[in-house]
Amino acid sequence: MKEICTDEVIDPNLPDFPPFDDIGCDGCSSGGSGSGSGGGSGAITSFNILASGPKIDPKKENNCFNTSQPAELTIYVQQAKEGSRDLVGPNEVGHVFVGIKQGGIERYYGFYPESGSNSAMVAVGKNYNSELRDNSGEMHHVSITKNITANQLNSIVSYANNPPQTYNVNIYDCTDFGIAVGKLGGINLPSTKATNMVFNGTSPGNLGEDIKSGNFPNTTKNTKKSNAPSKKGSCP
Repeated sequence: MKEICTDEVIDPNLPDFPPFDDIGCDGCSSGGSGSGSGGGSGAITSFNILASGPKIDPKKENNCFNTSQPAELTIYVQQAKEGSRDLVGPNEVGHVFVGIKQGGIERYYGFYPESGSNSAMVAVGKNYNSELRDNSGEMHHVSITKNITANQLNSIVSYANNPPQTYNVNIYDCTDFGIAVGKLGGINLPSTKATNMVFNGTSPGNLGEDIKSGNFPNTTKNTKKSNAPSKKGSCP
């Protein structure tokens, strides 16, 4: 009999979790892509997570910024299906990542489960070690940008340099990372939860639609499909 993956949650205080492509989960699958308010009702027990860029050391990348000066923050959203709250679509589950610009320095990165490859299946409700990856040139459907103060930049850099160590799609994933960074920069994005029977976390589909319909003072929105710029500038 095949193992049935449920929404069991492992204690997040456990010291180490193996990379997700080393964890067997025979039988994990999607029971439907889901649609409608909150992301749909089809029972989803696993997601295929795509990672486009290499793992980064956030302390090294963020050291390029002068935290005593202002900067520009952008939250990028690649939806599973463009213009939809669907949980799964042509872009698998989609992705949320952040961009910071200051002078000639630009960095783009997002939050992922730890992996030795660029694609793997993660079980809903399971914990995995986390990592940040470069998202230069990543496709997105929606973005929101705001000029941030030096204090806000300092808070964002401090947070991104020490992100949560555990990735769990029901508790904290790439969407939660984007929402958290946005809040530190004064962009108070909603944390709409999915209404799926097993998956009940945030999702790129919901966040993209929330950004398009919401009112966020002193921000600029872009709802045209495009690609993020590439990483620019070097530092000691």
